[in-house]
Amino acid sequence: MIRRLAPPLVALLLAAGCGIQPTGVVPAGSGPYLNKQSAGRVSLYFLRGGKLAPVLRFTGSSREVGPQNVLAALFAGPTAQERAEGYSSLLPTGQIFSAVDTTSTPVTVRVPTALPDDVPARLGQVVCTTIAALVAGGRSVGSAGVDVVAIGTTYHNRTCRSA
Repeated sequence: MIRRLAPPLVALLLAAGCGIQPTGVVPAGSGPYLNKQSAGRVSLYFLRGGKLAPVLRFTGSSREVGPQNVLAALFAGPTAQERAEGYSSLLPTGQIFSAVDTTSTPVTVRVPTALPDDVPARLGQVVCTTIAALVAGGRSVGSAGVDVVAIGTTYHNRTCRSA
């Protein structure tokens, strides 16, 4: 008797499923991100194929991962090896000083160059690299993002997605 009931019962259970009805895409906030990179490593954002792309740089110690040092490396541009791999930068290279105020909420970055709206990748390089440096240093940025003060413009609450 049990053998006779087993196949129809199994079919009924499979047809019923677990009772959860399918739904469309449900917005659930921003995507996942690492909350801390390995000590002594940080991502700098350059361009590759016309799009922002991270380059993992190894630093000598976790102290060198601070946003001030990482932005100095960003403004120095890609290394010869990175250029050979197709990475480039839209930021001016050389001795560009940037100031980072990590005591403010959101964190404020001041750069002595223009970051015009018509070239969003420039702003993206600064925002994404700053956030990567903060995360590598153990600081969560969250939805507040960072503020970027450039010559002639201030951008508020920028995240790597909104840059």
